[in-house]
Amino acid sequence: MADETESLTPQEPGEAPGPEAGPDEAESEQETPKPSDMPGAKQPEPSAGEALTDTPKGQDDATPTVDVEAVRREAEDYKARYEALRAEFEELEKKQAELTDQADSAEKVKAELEAANGRVQAVEKQLLRQTVGARYRLPAELVARLSGDDEGAIEEDAKKLATLLGAPRKSSVGKGGLDPTERAFDAKAFVQQYRKRAGLSGI
Repeated sequence: MADETESLTPQEPGEAPGPEAGPDEAESEQETPKPSDMPGAKQPEPSAGEALTDTPKGQDDATPTVDVEAVRREAEDYKARYEALRAEFEELEKKQAELTDQADSAEKVKAELEAANGRVQAVEKQLLRQTVGARYRLPAELVARLSGDDEGAIEEDAKKLATLLGAPRKSSVGKGGLDPTERAFDAKAFVQQYRKRAGLSGI
């Protein structure tokens, strides 16, 4: 009787009547798996914030794209610039070689001119000695030893030698001529006389 009384207890207003769930039904509701937990079920996609948070460190979100055409154009541009610089360098090398050859040629010509000038001066000086020696009638042995930087100095040296020899200061014979009455030159006697007058007879 008590059970019937409890079942007939009036419910609160607004509460829908219904049968009470049994023990088996309650356990079935607790063990029913979620669709996401079932094997092979598609997992829900994470939101943008979750995706950034869950990305492992050191990995990029997307592979960077490379503009192959731009890289090729840049490589061709560098190649063209390199070839232009290479051609300019080779041209400068040629010019340097030409200038070096010209400088070497100029140095050779300068050295040859200096050597030729030295030979000319030596010949002129020898000719001047012979001219002055003939003027003072000096023998060839003494003409070769005449010294001086110019004609005046050479003539002064010739005067000293002529005084030591006692010969006339100037030839009375025409220029380039010989005196037929003059005795042949005795070199040995001349050297002995020169040593005697110079105080070198004992040497």
